[in-house]
Amino acid sequence: MTIDERLEALTQTMELLAHMRLENEKQRILDVAKTEESFRKLAEAQAKTEAGLAKTEKMVNRIGRYAMLIARDHETRLAALEYQDEDDSDE
Repeated sequence: MTIDERLEALTQTMELLAHMRLENEKQRILDVAKTEESFRKLAEAQAKTEAGLAKTEKMVNRIGRYAMLIARDHETRLAALEYQDEDDSDE
């Protein structure tokens, strides 16, 4: 192999390496863009989930308050019935 052939082979190798590097860089840029989009979608989903959880928490608290009111009302009615039974038994 002559020096000219070796130089030509090295030149082709360098051109191939430069092309491969350029293609790899393009692919990396696309991969980064896809990753950023995935993170954006994930952040949106997390925000929706947090909003849903906050709404659920409010509903659970509201149901708890209703349950307490119902329990108090029930206790009041039972006490009234017991008091009424006591009055009836005294007569």
